[in-house]
Amino acid sequence: MKKQLFLLFAVLVLSSGHLIAQSKTIYLTETAGVFAIGTKNGAGTFTAMTDADLKALVIKGGLKFDRSGLAATTTMKIESKAAAGTLTDVTAVTATFRLAANQYTFVGGDANAAIKILKITLTPAAPAVAKTYDDIGSTAPPETPDPQTNNNTAYASWRDYVINNKSPYLNIIKGRQRYFPDRNIAYICIDPYGNIIGKKPVNLDQDDDIVLLMIVPDDASYDNYSVNDNDAQYAPTDLAFRPSDALNNNVINSEDKTPVKYTVKAFDKGPYTSSDVTFTLMNGTKVLNEFTVHINPLYHLGLGVSYVSTSLESPDYQLVPLTSTTNTIKAVNTGRRTFLTVNAIWYWWSTFKYFKGDPLTRGRDVLKEPNLITRINPTFGVGLKGNLENNFFGGFNFEFARGGSLSAGWHYGKVTKLLDDKFQLGVSEFAGQQADIKTTDSWRWGGFFGVTLDTRIFNRLFSSSKATP
Repeated sequence: MKKQLFLLFAVLVLSSGHLIAQSKTIYLTETAGVFAIGTKNGAGTFTAMTDADLKALVIKGGLKFDRSGLAATTTMKIESKAAAGTLTDVTAVTATFRLAANQYTFVGGDANAAIKILKITLTPAAPAVAKTYDDIGSTAPPETPDPQTNNNTAYASWRDYVINNKSPYLNIIKGRQRYFPDRNIAYICIDPYGNIIGKKPVNLDQDDDIVLLMIVPDDASYDNYSVNDNDAQYAPTDLAFRPSDALNNNVINSEDKTPVKYTVKAFDKGPYTSSDVTFTLMNGTKVLNEFTVHINPLYHLGLGVSYVSTSLESPDYQLVPLTSTTNTIKAVNTGRRTFLTVNAIWYWWSTFKYFKGDPLTRGRDVLKEPNLITRINPTFGVGLKGNLENNFFGGFNFEFARGGSLSAGWHYGKVTKLLDDKFQLGVSEFAGQQADIKTTDSWRWGGFFGVTLDTRIFNRLFSSSKATP
């Protein structure tokens, strides 16, 4: 729940005044001669921009104007406006705007670029009326440095950029920890050439979000970098915290020939239920690198076999002498009994967290070392002696080691008792024979304790004992 609130807070902050200014792509659309200009979120939902929004738009390198939503017969003209108001057509000036795949990308830009104000004119086929968007960027404030960038400083290498700057993402890249299981999030850090920086996180599970932090040039090539998860799926149905897998740090050692400005581009991925997820890092159509992350499955229930001792007696009744001439009835085979039981173990903590707001699909990653609270789990089982419906066991398991638990609880079972409730065993006189002793079944409560083993361990032990001559 905390993570969801944090993400919501981040979205609200971004959307409160500077989201428009920081957008990389502006979309133009046309429907029956009516034009609109705006932005799209990750789901592709279009949000129209007002004149005030357009005037507050910062004109900087990498800004794109996407005309794919316009009719093929509609022409688009981009003009720059100087301080004196002079207009210059820059639509076809490749040193200023580059057209590719229906997108005009501003390539002349950093904070010191001459272009600060734009005018866009859309001219449809007659008799529709042309549409003009004027003074784009005219009221934009001085550009506030992005906390994930380097204040427009160019560096000879991406390493210098990382060393000389600070931000939440850069702190993760510099640090050693890549996996935060309590927050269900893992980071994979990548250099501009597609190599993994440091180590790749391991022991992830189906609850975890995976964020790929890629250092990329802060220029027109920013949008060329992408990550493909190759159709990995999330179809919902539990660390000693293990150390990360050490990877060969095959980082390219050559420095850039000219200084480059860098930023961190984050790709939010996951969670996944696919057992292995392969990420492909792309720069345009070029594959930079490819690597696979293993995902541990989550379980809601476990299955175990228990060897338990119960206080619930179920004696036999035998005819014995009371005096030299009379008999009585005595209970034999009394005392504690042992049972072999099969049990379902409920990993309750994930469901408990659901009531606090977490998804119900969450379960336990059994490859992670549990903490104290998650070692204790409810269990319910039946006895394997006689009829399965005659003995029921309910209680709690304490997992002392992976696959092994101590169990204790209540035993509710069917036992044999004398039909005559008033008869006092060993005291009352019985005139009949052994065959005349009348008994009946009765459901009673008792307590039990024992040891529970994972069925795989039990099967191995049982197989070994059978194989021993």
